[in-house]
Amino acid sequence: MREIKFRAWESSIGKMREVTELEFRDKLVAVCHSDTKGVAVGLIVGEHCELMQFTGLHDKNGVEIYEGDILEHDLKMMTSFVMEWDAEKAMFTQYHPKYTIEVIGNIYENPELLGSDSA
Repeated sequence: MREIKFRAWESSIGKMREVTELEFRDKLVAVCHSDTKGVAVGLIVGEHCELMQFTGLHDKNGVEIYEGDILEHDLKMMTSFVMEWDAEKAMFTQYHPKYTIEVIGNIYENPELLGSDSA
């Protein structure tokens, strides 16, 4: 069974946050994380906050792979791809266990890795 956990991109300050708690209320999802002083901070998903789920997978260096991560693999025909949730198939896409993959960034902190079309 894979571990269920999340991280959140706080776009208003350009910082990735580790999510310590999720709260569902009034059709909103609130994300809680601890600031540098250990104080709980709340953000509303969709309002300067993007939520990303851990896939349960790790790259070749043991780094956790989340939705929105940009991955590089050992195939020469393609240099990188993004890990995304496919709701229709109910699965994460763009990962194949026979390839050696490495997290090289994410779509929020490193959009330049996707090329000029996506940035």
